[in-house]
Amino acid sequence: MNIATLQEKRTAELHSIARGLGIANFAELSRPDLIYCILETYAEGVTVEHSAEVDLHVLTNGRSQRGGEDFDTVGLIESQPPAYMLDFDPKKVALTGMIHKTGVLEVLPDGYGFLRSADYRYHPSADDIYVSPSQIKRFSLQVGDVVKGEIRPPREGQRFFALIHVDAINGRSPESFSERKGFDFLAPTSVSQLFRLETTSEAIAPRILDLFCPIGKGHRGLIVAPPESGTTKLLQQIAQSLSTNHPNVRVLALLINERSDDIMAFEQHTNADVVATLFGDAPDRHVHLAGLIFEAAKRLVEAGHDVVLLIDSMTELVRGYNTLSLDESSPPNNVLDTGTFNLPKALFGSAKAVEDGGSLTVIASMQVGAGNDLDEKIYAEFKGVSNTTIVLSAELASHHIFPAIDIKQSHTREEEALIQPDHLDVARTLRRQLLEQEPKEAMLGMVNQLKATKSNAEFLAQHSSRT
Repeated sequence: MNIATLQEKRTAELHSIARGLGIANFAELSRPDLIYCILETYAEGVTVEHSAEVDLHVLTNGRSQRGGEDFDTVGLIESQPPAYMLDFDPKKVALTGMIHKTGVLEVLPDGYGFLRSADYRYHPSADDIYVSPSQIKRFSLQVGDVVKGEIRPPREGQRFFALIHVDAINGRSPESFSERKGFDFLAPTSVSQLFRLETTSEAIAPRILDLFCPIGKGHRGLIVAPPESGTTKLLQQIAQSLSTNHPNVRVLALLINERSDDIMAFEQHTNADVVATLFGDAPDRHVHLAGLIFEAAKRLVEAGHDVVLLIDSMTELVRGYNTLSLDESSPPNNVLDTGTFNLPKALFGSAKAVEDGGSLTVIASMQVGAGNDLDEKIYAEFKGVSNTTIVLSAELASHHIFPAIDIKQSHTREEEALIQPDHLDVARTLRRQLLEQEPKEAMLGMVNQLKATKSNAEFLAQHSSRT
């Protein structure tokens, strides 16, 4: 059993395991400390009868150290176990062996690094795993590498678990990384593979995107959206569609300056790896985390994976870069520093399909229509660069028509490389018909027609027979 397995257990189950191992005062421990105490007790071969007292570990700074202080266990070990523990047999709990953990590598200026945990959305935490400079050099590890390996508990005077053996790097054996080509040197190829988003007949937004705004592997996609138009919901549906139809694709969701409830909803409704900063976090935190996840995405593509990076929103990310770029004496409102766009443009422009396999697709939302001149200036810098542009309508959202996609303005360049010719002809005919209608009537009619059919194939077949 590894640390991830214990983290999935309920607190009551962890308490029963701790009681079976004879760990005193377990009820007073926090959940992470309890997990580490269980792992350490078993790893060190401590076998204690229910009636015996044990030498406790004194937990310091969120980590455990060996201590000589004894604690009274009277009243903590019951002669008769409670009902929920009757089915528990500690001898059947397979805790033997080393602890395995996975994280994204961040290298510090001093040469050592830490594996950041997905459980903490890759923020620095007490659960980080120390990686020595010698290991970084030996395996040629780079910032953003997803490393899986064996770890050991912290020794006396140490605060962090430490990596002692590398099992895999970016899903591949360490031996295969003796020579790897950097992301910037991977030869791009034309985008010709479609990400099919349609899942069920009830999921209308993915079906509309497949018809009028197809997304291909290696695309740069912009979702141009006014406030309250359903941007986050649309990104959630895209993420879930990708996980359903393309399970081998790694979906990373970078949520910048978001509310905690929106982050939680994204985690609950999608299988994406959610990386987020909270509303009110310092700008340097937005920038730092975005840089780490961007590097992680590139490392995965170097290993031959297809990666989709969802960003909500690019506007907030650029604002973070701009705040850090401006001098303290400069007024922050409506002023853009000349170097603000360097890294955000590099991130967005890095999307590509790779000749030898793998791809990076970037889909980012942009805020417009809020009456903020700075937002409009930011959008102007990215306008026309994307392969796919999805425009959301404030008017449709105000009438509670969702998805609030403005089909007239939404489009994909060179869509003929992604859609079959017969389907493309029907879709273009439909688009011309919709151009003659008001946006509200056009979208309502489209939604009702899609709801009346079980799939896009049936929908296109019906319209094909009419033309």
